[in-house]
Amino acid sequence: MIEKLTPTQLENLTLDLLQLLGLQNCVWRTPGRDGGRDIQGDSIENDFSGYTRIESWYVDCKKYSTSVSWPVVWEKLAYAESNSADVLLIVTSSSLSPQAIDEINRWNCGRKKPSVRFWNGTDLEKRLRIYPELLIKYGLSKNPVSEAAVSLLPLTKILMKYTNSAAAAIEFGTNEHSYYEVTHAVSELISARLEEVEKAGRPSTSPFRMPADSFLWLPDSIGNQLLAFDRCTIRTILCLLNCHGAAPLHATQVDGYVVLALKQKYIGSINDLEKVAFWGQLHLRWSKDRTNLELNNER
Repeated sequence: MIEKLTPTQLENLTLDLLQLLGLQNCVWRTPGRDGGRDIQGDSIENDFSGYTRIESWYVDCKKYSTSVSWPVVWEKLAYAESNSADVLLIVTSSSLSPQAIDEINRWNCGRKKPSVRFWNGTDLEKRLRIYPELLIKYGLSKNPVSEAAVSLLPLTKILMKYTNSAAAAIEFGTNEHSYYEVTHAVSELISARLEEVEKAGRPSTSPFRMPADSFLWLPDSIGNQLLAFDRCTIRTILCLLNCHGAAPLHATQVDGYVVLALKQKYIGSINDLEKVAFWGQLHLRWSKDRTNLELNNER
């Protein structure tokens, strides 16, 4: 089923899958000579003694109709080694050549760094079956309409949480307006994705519009930087930020990312933001102090 994906879609799907499997701090690296983008992330594990082990993973995706040869793997291995990676993961829609598998086994047996792992097309499809939301997002589901509601359940939970918060705000006489903005934006996002799946079998995106999709508290200078992003997704993210006092103050473009400088550190659930971004072909990256949020389209 993954044969229908473009090389860019395969990379985006792999990034989504790795994050769902627990890879943290994922970022795109500089495009390679083949036009593809390397993925970098951290595998973080805590053992029973309380020791935290962090491994740096480099991931390369190959949309091939033939097997991946050892020279191709070696080029990526040399790059990962020069950047002190602990593990290199090769993900391909096809398979690795027998020579490549033999050389990888020889490399790993020598306990050299980085260790090399690989997923062929069959391995990738097995992992995808664990996450129906990925099948929906990338148009790979055989039953998209029936699976869409279950896949969107995380957004429904966010909606319920902020609906309850709005009700509590009314009960205690505090300002509930920002909570209502979140519930409206999340409802809009869920409705749009469901309608798109019903019509086309997969979600789509439509661009943010100024001033129609903006808010009174959002400066036009920021809204004009967001025109490339999906309107429903970016409206929800903006409302979540504003609800927690972290409305963006200004926006700039750096290395392909739109960087939002926030009023203060975002104290809401970062997991909520990531769940929203997942359904808008949007990649989020936080600065170390978390007062900057970087946005990039997964295209």
